[in-house]
Amino acid sequence: MHICSLPTIPNVVAAVIHPFAELVAYELLFSIPLIACALTGTASIIAFEMYLIYIDFMNNMGHCNFELFRTNYSLFMPFYDYIYNTMDKSSDTLYENSLKNNEEEEAVDVVHLTHLTTLHSIYHMRPGFAEFASRPYVSRWYMRMMWPLSWLSMVLTWTYGSSFTVERNVMKKIRMQSWAIPRYSFHYGLDWEKEAINDLIEKAVCEADKNGAKVVSLGLLNQAHTLNKSGEQYLLKYPKLGARIVDGTSLAAAVVVNSIPQGTDQVILAGNVSKVARAVAQALCKKNIKVTMTNKQDYHLLKPEIPETVADNLSFSKTGTAKVWLIGDGLDSAEQFRAQKGTLFIPYSQFPPKMVRKDSCSYSTTPAMAVPKTLQNVHSCENWLPRRVMSAWRIAGILHALEGWNEHECGDKVLDMDKYVKMIQTALRVQVIMTNKQGYHLLKSKMPENVWLIGENLDATEQFRTQKGAHFIPYSQFPPRMIRNNCCTYWTTPAMVVPKTLHNMHSCENWLPRRVMSAWRIAGIVHALEGWSEHECGDMVLDMQKVWSAAIRHWFCPVARV
Repeated sequence: MHICSLPTIPNVVAAVIHPFAELVAYELLFSIPLIACALTGTASIIAFEMYLIYIDFMNNMGHCNFELFRTNYSLFMPFYDYIYNTMDKSSDTLYENSLKNNEEEEAVDVVHLTHLTTLHSIYHMRPGFAEFASRPYVSRWYMRMMWPLSWLSMVLTWTYGSSFTVERNVMKKIRMQSWAIPRYSFHYGLDWEKEAINDLIEKAVCEADKNGAKVVSLGLLNQAHTLNKSGEQYLLKYPKLGARIVDGTSLAAAVVVNSIPQGTDQVILAGNVSKVARAVAQALCKKNIKVTMTNKQDYHLLKPEIPETVADNLSFSKTGTAKVWLIGDGLDSAEQFRAQKGTLFIPYSQFPPKMVRKDSCSYSTTPAMAVPKTLQNVHSCENWLPRRVMSAWRIAGILHALEGWNEHECGDKVLDMDKYVKMIQTALRVQVIMTNKQGYHLLKSKMPENVWLIGENLDATEQFRTQKGAHFIPYSQFPPRMIRNNCCTYWTTPAMVVPKTLHNMHSCENWLPRRVMSAWRIAGIVHALEGWSEHECGDMVLDMQKVWSAAIRHWFCPVARV
């Protein structure tokens, strides 16, 4: 078989991408009928055009994974074997056995339901253009030139009556798939489209349950309360549903709460009050952080949901002075300009806000988290998020399956946020072990050998003593020699990403990426910004927590692993 038809992701690109020698052979073979017509005097423009169209159609059909006369085996050639009865007799048996194996491979544990956003978003999905899909979604000027094709794709998806798979991932033994509802964001705002959209989501949920999915997570507008009561509608209709419906509110709220810089004692809550916003407000009030709302109507709706013991932490004011704004959908430009200079805008919404304060303010991304290396086959970006970063709503479904939780999270129900926070803290907890005997007695610590804090003079022999999957985190000025990078992870030397307010960054600092500075260099900047008068030299070490909090307060961010 030249190309097997079992993968369900279209591979039309394989129809035109071949080694050079194969291309020459194709040209010679496919030109025989054209040359024969020319030599016999029977050639015509129509005959040539029809022949080329036929060849291209059959060639592309053979690679598109659409079963028509079972033509995907050896491309479209078996079509003639059927006609002349020259096909191998074992082909039917092989075909049936392959389908059975394919059904086993199609079993799924987690299904994330998303949808198309803008007209151009279809090009950024995995079945679209691989180059666009590998980058965060950004509207480009040359995409507007493709509006006829975009409009046609919108009409085709509109008439398509089922969700389609856009990505497959694996993490440990958990098999995950992302399905897209064939509707765009503007469709969700049309009242006469809501019933059709609900039918599509319901059909997808039932199909996922039939395929053995343990969890179905609802992404973007598929969980809108006005559409299906955050997924509760399907649970009421199918009370014996095996799959757990998760809207991801608790994890999204936990990400927002933990994105607030340490030491913050007051925030402003602006924008439409969603389920996530309510959960965030309750959590912050319980932490004795003052929450100021700018909309009086939303304030009166949210006030009864705050526990009486901490209800005083929620207030209403048109003129807030906090430098941390938690923002949602419906926040207009005028309200953003009311924020002070240096304000940090943290969205709690599914969609990113319009960034109108690029002068001296910072915008965080929508609630999201970087995924571990154990999550494989992440070749595309999720909408506007960077590569290997997933939205909190999508990750919530994955964690739900990994932990084996049996409860749903839909309707008005919100899972315990602390459960997510403790799980994340456990996963990120740094454990230390010393290899030098003298250093061991100084530190007196016995912990697992999965994380190594390494300095200079660490030889290759000592690195090979580590187990596979170890993390090497340098505490030295210079990076270590990476000799175990095939099965271990090396982190960069102590460094942080600088904020956008630091200008004129046109060069890299040694081996560090662009707009990343070493911790030693940033320490001097923070020292000046805070106006500290003490020295840090000799044996003197400043309070680590004070320096760390100051760096975070000035929007310096830790660097991820290499």
